[in-house]
Amino acid sequence: MGVASGNAPHPAPASANADATADGWLEVGAKQRAAVTRSSGASSSTPITQIFGGLLRSELRVTGKQDSITTEPYQALQLDIGANDVRNVVDALKRLTAHEKLEGSGFNSPHGKNATVVKQTLIDTLPPVLILHLKRFHFDAEGGTTKIWKKVGYPLELEIP
Repeated sequence: MGVASGNAPHPAPASANADATADGWLEVGAKQRAAVTRSSGASSSTPITQIFGGLLRSELRVTGKQDSITTEPYQALQLDIGANDVRNVVDALKRLTAHEKLEGSGFNSPHGKNATVVKQTLIDTLPPVLILHLKRFHFDAEGGTTKIWKKVGYPLELEIP
């Protein structure tokens, strides 16, 4: 499953590349490649965020460009259960952290439209108490909002590696 490696604190901003990463910091990733890391959302520490707050990590890899990583706080993991292959909470978590291929020309890659663009969301930090929000409604432009009535199983003990 997609949990980012370790709960280590984020590195300090790299002063050598301060102009290139004015709004983020550099982090060494896979194959010793540097990635620009940014944080979004407020990170205030309250009793609620200390109990229910975690951190999601969104990685964007574009061929010919530096990887981009964005961390974002969450209090409830929103799990899409609309797909036919999602039968339980574990399937929904795997789907949340699966690689997603993106298409389009707005990525400014030197490879142009032939660039490979992959996005993956990982769980960077788990809270002491994890809230899972199952998305039980689906919106369709033709049919409007419909409720998803299928049963979603869950284990008695949820293991997130």
